[in-house]
Amino acid sequence: MTRPAIMVMLLLVVLGLFAGCDNKPQQAGDILTISVEPRVVPFEGTLGRAVVIPEDNLVHFLVSLQGLERQPYTLALATVPTGGVTFGPGNLWLYTGKLIESTTIRPTNGRISIWTIQPLRIVEGAKEARVVLYQLDKDGKQLTPIASTLPFTFKTVQTGH
Repeated sequence: MTRPAIMVMLLLVVLGLFAGCDNKPQQAGDILTISVEPRVVPFEGTLGRAVVIPEDNLVHFLVSLQGLERQPYTLALATVPTGGVTFGPGNLWLYTGKLIESTTIRPTNGRISIWTIQPLRIVEGAKEARVVLYQLDKDGKQLTPIASTLPFTFKTVQTGH
């Protein structure tokens, strides 16, 4: 399957997930558990959401953000207690926004939409995980966390094959 065909397929899946998601709203302090089914995890406030899709030993993250300033941003997966990973070279595909450095994105019309694939081992066993949006200062050196998804964790499900 070609990359454009995969991108179109994932876009259709995302649109279907956003339209028909039956996730229960999270309450403050709750940690959403993700096992087999894709889940929508909102950012705190109304900034956007991340669709988290487990697949074998991988996890797909489709992140959609809106209402952003024309500043440079970086996205990362933060995990407790292991630390996490920055979304960047080799694992970041942009739909909306402009990549201005390997891990730095500038919004287009206040929006960023990305897809990234991470190994399950990054989040497996973490007590808590979040997708975090960082804003870079004017010098492009200091990262300040400005928003994150509500917390989630993964429960590994053994399959019979």
